[in-house]
Amino acid sequence: LDAWLKEICLQWKENLLTDLENEVALFLTSTEAGAPSSSFSPYDCSSMIGEAVAGKSRAVKYGKFYEIEIGMDVDEAKTPHKQKSLSLIETGTPMSISKSEGKSVIKKNSRYVPLDSYKMVCVIGKGSFGKVLIACRSSNNLNFYSPKKNNKSTSEPVAIKVLSIAEMISRKQATRVDVERQCLEKAESPFIVSLHGAYRTNTHLYFVQDYCAAGELYFHLERNGYFSNKLSRFYAAECVLALEHLHSLGIVYRDLKPENIMLDVNGHIKLVDFGLAKLGVYDVASGTKSFVGTTEYLSPEMINKRGHGLAVDWWALGMVLYEMLAGLPPWYSEDKQEVMNGVLHSPLKFTSKISNPARNLLSGLLQRIPQRRLGSQRGAAEIKEDQYFASINWAYLANKRIKPPFIPKLGNSCDTSYFDDSFTSLCTKINEKVTREEEKLIQQSLHLFQGFQYSNIS
Repeated sequence: LDAWLKEICLQWKENLLTDLENEVALFLTSTEAGAPSSSFSPYDCSSMIGEAVAGKSRAVKYGKFYEIEIGMDVDEAKTPHKQKSLSLIETGTPMSISKSEGKSVIKKNSRYVPLDSYKMVCVIGKGSFGKVLIACRSSNNLNFYSPKKNNKSTSEPVAIKVLSIAEMISRKQATRVDVERQCLEKAESPFIVSLHGAYRTNTHLYFVQDYCAAGELYFHLERNGYFSNKLSRFYAAECVLALEHLHSLGIVYRDLKPENIMLDVNGHIKLVDFGLAKLGVYDVASGTKSFVGTTEYLSPEMINKRGHGLAVDWWALGMVLYEMLAGLPPWYSEDKQEVMNGVLHSPLKFTSKISNPARNLLSGLLQRIPQRRLGSQRGAAEIKEDQYFASINWAYLANKRIKPPFIPKLGNSCDTSYFDDSFTSLCTKINEKVTREEEKLIQQSLHLFQGFQYSNIS
């Protein structure tokens, strides 16, 4: 069957995949009698369709169309009368697998790339649930470079975030993983990391995202101590555009901090890590009540646990801008309780490094009452109009027509000079072994990751 198809287009119905415990049928039909039909688990079916998009698997040509039906049981699929429900898709239009709010949908002008097409190159980050690696597509011969050397890659690198399913479930983080995938699927901004694919194996979840070769903003702050007014303004302005886009989608980010602001190869910012984001929030001061985030960047309303909304992101922007200009956030302490007490009660003080226009902006962003906070009346428009950003041409900035003040110096596309050696020295191998207890936990929770797979590669 593999030889039957090199190029295929698929139309996915809203009810494509049933519960993971059930079986679905992939019914293949052709003009020839006795066309095969088979029954697969939904996960196998999803993988097979993905391979079909890549030209590696099963479909049957019918004239200049391909006929495919998903969701029937085998007996029903064999019924001739059901042929009328088959979708005839003209070849030549690239499409790929996706999922949105529990429904399977299609991403146009893109194609499916199987997970095993990627070769893991180097670890660039590690956390409680897994790690982040650089990867390149193995269809190109990748035995050609060391990330530290000045040689050219024939494949554009990506970052792959690998999460342990057992860890996510045991720590009750499964829902947040799905929220992150939904946020990344919805967001389309040059200042937010793009999601190229989401995959699930028996033990891990994989997010394939943009690789930001210049590392975290935090890395550069640590190295330099603080930033110039010009550089701080540039990064803050791009953050404003990223947050404006998220808020227009009803997404409150809730985790703006230097560790989650990445720099790409050209020096532009991209926000990453949407595990704490919340969908369906449109009010500035209400919409959600969960207590999440990093202590130094928590807003007063978050600390008070009285409910919060989009305004928490403008507070965090003020904290990050202050840190870029001064080297530390206001009210900083190693004692978390002292930090929260400062946020709630202590006056905002400025160092001599911070200019008057910056002080005025920070005073507006770090207003303790969310309804009075800059950005709470007219959103990002208020912040864009502030005197501190008077030199910014926002239309040019949105189209990346303003040259970043800092241009990263990279030897090649997989250079890891801007990542900590404690990460890059780690083994790239993903441990697929699990204990019996972990395996049982995973099997009991498969429904949490129904339809997780996603592809959006042009």
